[in-house]
Amino acid sequence: LPYCWNDQTPLSNHELRMDEEVYKNRQDPAVTVGYRLETGELALIWTTTPWTLPSNLAMAVRPDIDYVVVESEGPTGSTERYLLAEARLTAYTRELGADAAERVVERLTGADLIGRSYTPPFSYYAGHPNSHVVLAADYVTTDDGTGIVHIAPSHGRDDFELGQANGLPVPDMIDDAGVYLPQVKPFTGRRVYTEAGKPGDANVAVIKALIEVGALLAKGTLRHDYPHSWRSKAPLIFRNTPQWFISMATNDLRAKALQAIADTDWFP
Repeated sequence: LPYCWNDQTPLSNHELRMDEEVYKNRQDPAVTVGYRLETGELALIWTTTPWTLPSNLAMAVRPDIDYVVVESEGPTGSTERYLLAEARLTAYTRELGADAAERVVERLTGADLIGRSYTPPFSYYAGHPNSHVVLAADYVTTDDGTGIVHIAPSHGRDDFELGQANGLPVPDMIDDAGVYLPQVKPFTGRRVYTEAGKPGDANVAVIKALIEVGALLAKGTLRHDYPHSWRSKAPLIFRNTPQWFISMATNDLRAKALQAIADTDWFP
């Protein structure tokens, strides 16, 4: 669920109403990162939340999407083989080359990729038997990104549900204030947002680390409407934590509450 690090409390989905008080236009980093498959290719994922990458536990593809492997020069100058959806090739002509379609060395479908294992740039759950494999998800599209989705069960509803269906853990990587925990080295203490609600140093630290290990293919920005807390006005994050909400429908609680209000004399 959406989580306010400023108030240190989750919000219900009903609180994310579509208006200017909640969704405000902002600019976020957008990165394309390569995850090394067991077969040697770099599977490309795209995200506007680099700070969630240390929480990565899987990648998702859609079985009926067509994927390609393209040979191109990597960030370190050596020749690499990159995997992405064929429909997204033209979006990556700057990184892979205008003739990328002519250098396709393999064609396959998402169904061919399911079950393959990979090594992420940062691995905190490498020993978990179900982690770091390619999973199937019907919500994957080729509208943007690479056609391969980074899955962090701790930070997103779709990620959480896919993780639960495949036996993935939900690790705590950040604390209630949106700060990396001690076990997330070398990012310990980095913040997603500053106390003033400005971008913290978490994204910067993760992007720098990606560059150092040669896993960053592209870096840019994305301007989009992003949810904020209607109470604190702070930008929200998505953090899956144990929580509960009261149903106002069960046991007719809404009607009882409204009747109690009507039966009460209020001063003033």
